[in-house]
Amino acid sequence: MVTLLAAIAFILLTAIVIVFQLALIAGAPWGELTLGGRFPGRLPAKMRLVPVLSALLLAGFAAVIAATSGADRITCDVVLGNPGMGRGCLLQPRSRRQRCHSKQG
Repeated sequence: MVTLLAAIAFILLTAIVIVFQLALIAGAPWGELTLGGRFPGRLPAKMRLVPVLSALLLAGFAAVIAATSGADRITCDVVLGNPGMGRGCLLQPRSRRQRCHSKQG
């Protein structure tokens, strides 16, 4: 039961991040909240490939968790470990706005 609740929480939180990535792709002016804050406002057209790849990768992670919640522990650990590795990149964000958001969490 706990595994199922954890899987649901992971999928819901991942869906929120995917929506954020899709908004970046569509041109939302949140560039300073991603990619270390290098691009205030909208992301340049070439840099929108990064949220495309991120959204696809996150959707794949959510699909693995949905398919294996409890059945394949090793796959779930690998998928859950990958976003955790990315957290290290956020320890020193460049933009002030991104630093404020990362301190809240």
